[in-house]
Amino acid sequence: MTVSDKPGKVLITGGTGLVGSHLAERLLALGYSVRCLLRYPDRRRWLGDLPVEVAPGDITVPSTLPQAVDGVDAVVHAAALTKAKSPKEYYLFNAIGTRNLLEACVDAPSPPRRFVFCSSQAAVGPTLLNRPRTAQDPPNPITDYGNSKLEAECEITRFSDKIETVIIRPTAVFGPRDRDIFIYFKTMAKWRIKPIFGSSQNMLSSIYVKDLIEILIKALSVPGDQLPSQPLFAADPKPCSWAEITSLIEKSLGYRCITVVFPAFMVMLFASISELFAGKKPSPFNRQKAREMLASSWWCDVQPTINQLKWNSITPLDEAIRATVEWYREQSWIK
Repeated sequence: MTVSDKPGKVLITGGTGLVGSHLAERLLALGYSVRCLLRYPDRRRWLGDLPVEVAPGDITVPSTLPQAVDGVDAVVHAAALTKAKSPKEYYLFNAIGTRNLLEACVDAPSPPRRFVFCSSQAAVGPTLLNRPRTAQDPPNPITDYGNSKLEAECEITRFSDKIETVIIRPTAVFGPRDRDIFIYFKTMAKWRIKPIFGSSQNMLSSIYVKDLIEILIKALSVPGDQLPSQPLFAADPKPCSWAEITSLIEKSLGYRCITVVFPAFMVMLFASISELFAGKKPSPFNRQKAREMLASSWWCDVQPTINQLKWNSITPLDEAIRATVEWYREQSWIK
């Protein structure tokens, strides 16, 4: 049995998170068997009662990985450290952890055939307003998180002669269960303002989580002789300005909000204060996150993804935002 022939068994890292839990649901619906690597097996979060096999383990502890990867047809590595106090923490989890997982894969008695990595556009950084970033552009990450993701991609490239590899670079992922971009929805719902950081014309490519899941499944099933030779971006083909995005959220919420523009110096000041009062835990909003928010464009070229993976299940942005708002209200996260 091969990944491209028919559904098999897939190991998911980060299965309790936004991407991993949606992927597990979708794979099960398609007939795959799913195994999830969990650091805390009793904390299933969004996995709930899904019939997934749980493999206790931690990508930073190599001795816990051999049993998890043995006997699966493919691995989707979606686990990532997105908040940390130091560059070393990012590197140990995102880069070294990826290397540990790859080494376990190639050394397994019954090794997986394919390794799909859920990276990030942060690995290559933003671009200019007048053009999308492409896979051929030199990488220029602007955060420690982005650097660690780029290091992880380099680790994957070193193993590409031993295992089939596909690298997917999502942009900003949103949708049901997300708590990161949720802050914008919450701010608008609670305070009736449309927050703009830096400039209302800054561009953002985003990806609805359910569209990202279809891309990852395409990456699992593409024939081995048609594997993409370069990383593929995952995003809505049409980028939007912050003004357009907040207006769509406003429409879905169903009430008027006042636009409030926060100039760059104020955003950086808020980030510095947030770091100062974060204590021992990593701040959810810091100066590196602020730099990402203030970048003029996170636009990327997804035509290669459409062409090489035959991806055509693209949810219109207004529908995706409306569905996200409805889910937040069902969960009483917003009113």
